[in-house]
Amino acid sequence: MKNSSLGKRAVAGACALTLALSMPALAFGTGEQEPVTDQQALAQAVADEAASNTVFDDATNTATTTINPDDSGLSVQPSADPDTPVTDDLEVTVEYDVSDEITTQEELDAAIEENGPIIEQVTAPSEAFEAIKNDPTKVDGSEADKAAAAELISNPDNYISANTFKVNAVEQGDDTTVTVVYAPDANAESVECYVYYTVVKGGQTINKVEKLTLNGGKYTLELDGSSAEITFVLANSDKSIATAGATTNKSNGGDAENGYELVYTTGTTQAMLGNGGLNWSASASADIHQATEAGNAGNLAIGATEGDAAASPAYTASQHNAPFDYAKVINLTVTSAADADDITNAKISANVGAANRTVRVFWDEVIDGKTVGKYRDLVSDANGNITVEGIAPSTIYTLAVAPAGQAPTDPSDPDIPVIPDQPVDPDQPIIPDTPGTDTGVPGADADADNDATKGGAAASDKGATSPKTGIFA
Repeated sequence: MKNSSLGKRAVAGACALTLALSMPALAFGTGEQEPVTDQQALAQAVADEAASNTVFDDATNTATTTINPDDSGLSVQPSADPDTPVTDDLEVTVEYDVSDEITTQEELDAAIEENGPIIEQVTAPSEAFEAIKNDPTKVDGSEADKAAAAELISNPDNYISANTFKVNAVEQGDDTTVTVVYAPDANAESVECYVYYTVVKGGQTINKVEKLTLNGGKYTLELDGSSAEITFVLANSDKSIATAGATTNKSNGGDAENGYELVYTTGTTQAMLGNGGLNWSASASADIHQATEAGNAGNLAIGATEGDAAASPAYTASQHNAPFDYAKVINLTVTSAADADDITNAKISANVGAANRTVRVFWDEVIDGKTVGKYRDLVSDANGNITVEGIAPSTIYTLAVAPAGQAPTDPSDPDIPVIPDQPVDPDQPIIPDTPGTDTGVPGADADADNDATKGGAAASDKGATSPKTGIFA
């Protein structure tokens, strides 16, 4: 066997550069980095990886081409074992039987030079990727795979990464199968791979989707055709909620007469919600005034649940009255054995796995004997962190993270009622989840019949005068 010098890196790179510049910029995220939106940078990345290493085996007349393109996105994929290394050493290999007309490495190199690389990474997804979203009837595959594949790519927050490759089996032999091996990482755990590919055989274009099985860190696709565009989509199959670790505390001093001040910090709870870029974690902290200096683990704890079923009533009311498109929901509850009057500076610190995300926080407060559902919008910092101040024990805080690319909001009032405050008729109380179209939630439409006498919100009241309460003051 001989290694192909190819020596055509400049030519292949130029072709890839031209191709990339002619395509629209796509927000395909790979790894822990933000998606590349600059067309020139994305084109250059494609050009840099355009050349591949091809080996011709004259004994079996097979061609094997390997490419090491942009990373797979698994750098953000948590492992069940913290000692298990996870890297971004993505490798894609193409192997097929070559036509009997090719007998040497040099002849294969010449064919590659004339017809283009056997495999290259491209910026646009395959036709099958787009077709499954628009008209699944035009895509082949099992009904189960088609339904799952369509749901997976309905929102980029659902998956870790999407990488597309163009395969051209130069001088392929008659009736031979092209094998494509996609190897994101030998130590990958809890990762699913769906493949969306458009293959050409005998002049006919066929779109297909299927779920591939992980075997030794590799996914194998058998292509029945001479050329194809293949989009590999990786998703996190682990959607579990990890229990928070032990609560720690430190003393800030005090005495037996006036009491002691201890700072409590809970362990971290983690939720893996399907996308490696949106794995959540949260902890809580609070200052507690207590009679003794000895720590009490029961004085602060945090728990998490996923999904709408366990959400705050404020979130449920908002979704009922003015639904909005948020990608993921997690519900956090802090409990404490201490008296509420002895707790100050209570807050939740959370990480939503990505920078510059709008996170809408919902909760319920009792104000003047009435339960009022509220929300507050926060924006995650460069490391994906947010802080929810002024939390109350035993209250459910539902955190909903906006989809990728949604512009952050900047409400004028830090706490906005889901149902705006208004005069209360004791015989006609306002229930937070009472149907009504003008709810004080952005995007709600006015309804002339939706007023206080009908249990809804007055159309003119948007909640701008709602007081912000100091829960632990």
